[in-house]
Amino acid sequence: MVAFLVTGGSGFVGRALVQKLLEDGDARVVVSSRGAAKGGDARLEHRRIAALDAETDWSGALQGVDVVFHCAAVTPGDPGDDADLLRTNRDGTLNMANQAAASGVKRLVFVSTAQVHGNVTNGRAFTEASPPDPQSDYAASKWEAERGLEQLAQESGMPVTIVRPPLVYGPGVKGNLAQLAKLTRLGLPLPLAAVDNRRSLIAIDNLTDFLRQCSVHPAARNETYLISDGPDLSIGEILRHIAHGDGRRVRLFAFPTEVMKGALTLAGRRGISDRLFGSFQIDASKARRQTGWSPVVTPDTARWS
Repeated sequence: MVAFLVTGGSGFVGRALVQKLLEDGDARVVVSSRGAAKGGDARLEHRRIAALDAETDWSGALQGVDVVFHCAAVTPGDPGDDADLLRTNRDGTLNMANQAAASGVKRLVFVSTAQVHGNVTNGRAFTEASPPDPQSDYAASKWEAERGLEQLAQESGMPVTIVRPPLVYGPGVKGNLAQLAKLTRLGLPLPLAAVDNRRSLIAIDNLTDFLRQCSVHPAARNETYLISDGPDLSIGEILRHIAHGDGRRVRLFAFPTEVMKGALTLAGRRGISDRLFGSFQIDASKARRQTGWSPVVTPDTARWS
């Protein structure tokens, strides 16, 4: 029986990953989270971690664990400040990883973000070889954690796999996609029909399936992967998928994109402008080529909300 530790097990990705791992009848799953224990599966063991920082004691949670999936993180929109991002996403990650190496963990899979490369692409998709250019404190904290993990892997011999997903969607998602879902439920016409951007995304079912693949595939040792569904979608297509999942139709009409971008920029909403009108494309061919992974769902068949 393989024993997994999933940190951040009460979060969006962590919860879904736990369920994916339990599909394997030979798995034991240890879940660390700040919340209360849930679920009655005999193969599921809960460990409450009050804080994730450089002082956290992981000895109990790591006992007998073969593979660690590190999903715990402070994300944009969470309470806290820039210091919390570094304290949790960098210092807390490296502290946990050092203890994992010392306890004999056979592999650590770290959930990072594709945003370590930047926020917008201009006609050329990011690859793993693209230079790092984090544009937010969140992305910077993940990038610093990545660098520390790569050094730890070299010094300790514990294999580390780094996974950089783009925006993740699925039931229970929060943040930007939750806001878009609220927008579609209003039923108002939206002036986005003429927006011709392209954005890479990944369904939660695809991400968790790939993470599980990374935990066992020999080629994934000490590798870094960008991963996505494959098809890149415009903002209009994203809205249509979200609305369809709710049994609705979204109403779009054309309006000059440059006018809307200019108005948002003047209003100090450049970030919103980039998310609505900018492109963010990643090339996931390395992950598919090296691990043989293929998506289990497509944007047409995935659950969006």
